[in-house]
Amino acid sequence: MNSDVDTSASGIEDGRFEGVSPVFTEVHLISEGDINILGKGKRYGRWWLLKGLQPDLSELTQYVEMLHKEFELLMKAQHPGIVQATGLEEVPGLGECIVMEYVEGTTLKEVMEQGLSSRTAARLMDELTDAVAYIHSLGIVHRDLKPSNIIVTQGGHVKLIDFGLADTRAHAFLKQSAGTERYMSPEQAAGGKPDARNDIYSLGVIMQGMPLPWSYRRSIARCLCPIEGRWAGIEELKESIALRRLLMRRTVYGAVALALLAVAVVATMLQHRASVREFDEWKTLYADSEAQSVSADSLAAELRARDAEIAVLHSNMQHMEQALQRSNDSMKNVMTTTVKEEVSLNNHVKRAIELGMNRLNEAIDESGVEMILDTLSRWQEPWSREVPRRIVRVNTDVNNYIAGLNNTYTQREVQTVRDTIMSSLTKWNDRMSRKMKVLAKKE
Repeated sequence: MNSDVDTSASGIEDGRFEGVSPVFTEVHLISEGDINILGKGKRYGRWWLLKGLQPDLSELTQYVEMLHKEFELLMKAQHPGIVQATGLEEVPGLGECIVMEYVEGTTLKEVMEQGLSSRTAARLMDELTDAVAYIHSLGIVHRDLKPSNIIVTQGGHVKLIDFGLADTRAHAFLKQSAGTERYMSPEQAAGGKPDARNDIYSLGVIMQGMPLPWSYRRSIARCLCPIEGRWAGIEELKESIALRRLLMRRTVYGAVALALLAVAVVATMLQHRASVREFDEWKTLYADSEAQSVSADSLAAELRARDAEIAVLHSNMQHMEQALQRSNDSMKNVMTTTVKEEVSLNNHVKRAIELGMNRLNEAIDESGVEMILDTLSRWQEPWSREVPRRIVRVNTDVNNYIAGLNNTYTQREVQTVRDTIMSSLTKWNDRMSRKMKVLAKKE
């Protein structure tokens, strides 16, 4: 055997596998945060991601338990859309680390910034909802879903990472507010109990920033509702999207198929009419000349065949009409569901308006502006300066309430609430202005 054969392309050199060592080599730090550090190391010829703790936290029980908890959850979650862990080991220079597959790719955040098509966005979101549905089926709530925690691999598939803030009922020590402000649900920000609906809210915020098709749009608003009106589970969200997508396909395909069938029927009928005229002409010729070689019986047989074709087409059209009827029934079901959702959403908007009006009335009462203006016999110090300040406080309080709705409601819904409340606030401002002008004239 020739010992000069080059085997380096296969990872073998001089008859030995290049990564035979069980220890990590080429270990180096790639990023660090307030709590965790991330390293990269090579073993058995393959790169691995190493997640550990900052040195000054590595001896603190709570943070060690957090690291162990994340390892337990990752080992429990075996899904192609979730980063895979293989062990919890002591790595020289990094301390105790979770050993995970090193995923080549870019974050969803970077992909969104670069721009992506509607079709690609829909595919990535479908993969993401599948991964989230899987961890929810295990009783795990991620609690930090955001584009920077989602890797799009070089093959174009989703990988969900960073389970450092994830929680289950079995891990009761980490119940404080956690997450990223923009993507965190209001109840999670308030330190509420981990709930699958927290992740559904985060998914809604992510979907808002993606160029998704129509079938997703109505579902996004439901994701961002107050927790009582939100999807109860991720499967309900997936079913809603799938139902609207099916409706769209049936509507388009049904219209195309019906148009093609109508064209076929018309063409066959025109052929049939032409055959009838041809048959009449041959009958005339046959009557005038017994020597005519073309048989009238063969023409009659051809016409009967054409009649049979028309009968088949007619039957096909009936089947198509029945299919369209079923599609219409599906559309009715979707419309019924949509109407119910609209009612639910409208109720939430009405509730927001009701709370806003209560907030306005409370602010007005607390300000005491009307009582001051109604009881002053003349416009005097210090009220000539104090009243305008109190009016400004009322306006600021109401505007802050409306601004806070942006975390929970869609822009159109916030605008509806703003229009209603601001109309009442404007009327009150005008009334106070008129009263101040009257007092100023008396002065």
